[in-house]
Amino acid sequence: MNKNIAFACTAIILTIISCKKDRLNFDKFSTSNINPEYGAPLVNSELTIREILQKADKDNNIVVDNTGFCTLVYRGLLFTSNAKDFIKIPNQTISPSIFDINSTTGLAAFNGAANGTSFGPYTQNFTHTVLPTPPLIDSVFCANGVQLNVNINNLIPANITLTLSSSSIIDLTTNQTFSKVITASTGTNVTYNLANHLLKLNDGTNRSRLHLSYRVSFQKTGNATTGNENVSISLSLNNINFLKFIGFLGNNFTHPQFAPYKDTVPISLFKSSDPTFTNTIFSMVDPKFQIRFYNEIGANAELDLTKLDAYTPGPGNTNLNPNTLSGSPVIQNVLVNKAHDFNAPVTTSLAINKNNEPNVVPFINSRPKNVIYEVNGVLNPNSTSSYIRNFVTDTSKIRVDLDVIIPLWGNMKNLIFMDTSKVDLSDLNPQYIRKLTLRTYFENTFPFTMGTEIVFTDSLNNLLYTFLPPGTVVIPGAVVNNNGIASQPTVFKKDYELPHSAIAIIKSAKKIRIRAFAETTNYPQDIKVYDFQKLKVKIGMAIQPVVKNMN
Repeated sequence: MNKNIAFACTAIILTIISCKKDRLNFDKFSTSNINPEYGAPLVNSELTIREILQKADKDNNIVVDNTGFCTLVYRGLLFTSNAKDFIKIPNQTISPSIFDINSTTGLAAFNGAANGTSFGPYTQNFTHTVLPTPPLIDSVFCANGVQLNVNINNLIPANITLTLSSSSIIDLTTNQTFSKVITASTGTNVTYNLANHLLKLNDGTNRSRLHLSYRVSFQKTGNATTGNENVSISLSLNNINFLKFIGFLGNNFTHPQFAPYKDTVPISLFKSSDPTFTNTIFSMVDPKFQIRFYNEIGANAELDLTKLDAYTPGPGNTNLNPNTLSGSPVIQNVLVNKAHDFNAPVTTSLAINKNNEPNVVPFINSRPKNVIYEVNGVLNPNSTSSYIRNFVTDTSKIRVDLDVIIPLWGNMKNLIFMDTSKVDLSDLNPQYIRKLTLRTYFENTFPFTMGTEIVFTDSLNNLLYTFLPPGTVVIPGAVVNNNGIASQPTVFKKDYELPHSAIAIIKSAKKIRIRAFAETTNYPQDIKVYDFQKLKVKIGMAIQPVVKNMN
């Protein structure tokens, strides 16, 4: 042999091998028809069910049980209703309290006294009913910004000292009831921030009651004329935002911010543009919905899913999908249990499956791109007592989550498996190669029969050379038993001699792309998919160099 040629071929093989992280076991390949030769691995790939699904939908979740059986779970959110959006306490305008001369000192006594004389104190107690909603309040833990505004309008010729007290307002920092002293000559306005204060509006007998106490003293500065001169004290309670609320919202309470709620949930698995699932036909045995009602509110709820429709858009915004679960009794009058306390939310679950709603099977197998829904609901449904203690915080909510659950048990066709491996064949030189053989080895533990395509591409995935056209090689699916479980893998291996003209083309290849067009074994027999099932692909290259005599 020409030594230069032999060394060149050896360099080619070493370069190819150095580009690969994995060495193939060539014991699995037939080499009897080529001798002498050099061999090198090109592809050593394993494609799992996780990789297949993740290509189609980055949001999916594969749940694997202790046997390895796979279930695809698509998690979505139907709606979230925040308590602070539907429990609103409006600003409160409190009726003014009036102290005049005739009803206190009397005109003669007032005018007969010298300037600087003090009169009083005179007191009034007043109860304000907090209306109109929520219906009944026990306690409000005030957020920052809750304001108690005090306006004093004085027509009496005297300086006024007002002590304003309330057993209903408690400073949580000191645990003391509210008491403030205000002085005024003609008039004044004072605002108090009730942050970190408790409005205790349950007096043991009634609810929604704000108790106030006014204590007024006069210090004369001049004479009055009619005795009708007075001091008017007006209060308002504004921006009543709560950190915590305890009270009763009412029987069958509802609010536009609570219900009805309408929206659309996209099922991104079925919207995927990835070729893996674009034209796949599913027939799953046990698809289902799981709806979870997560309640942080201290109030029972009753929810009705008045609409739950499949939607696949067609021309002119038409719906090509007639499947619906609207009207199903399973999704009506769903009772959602209340939270146990401020820190103990409760989750209530509703399963919609073939046992309680057979239509769920065609619904999900129709591959809806969206689910259109409408939820109606009330709090405190069918209550018979008015003394129920509902409670919320400023962050409390009712959330409804939707899981589309697809156990991988059934049959399907037009499923595409795809994988890509990097290669560098730039050192191939056709003038030193007499024969180039690609050896393929497929080991299939998936219960899928596959028609395989293998091509060489450049770095931008542009096709350079088709090694195996689609359907040229059919890889049998793993043998399955009567329960649809793969019991025995299948192996397919074959050598392919490339035309000499192909060598100059594939030497510029940077990738080998493998696609398998699959359907379940013995379609339409139902099969089960497990996470340990995979497709192993090994491709090696055997080179028989040009041999010349040394003479």
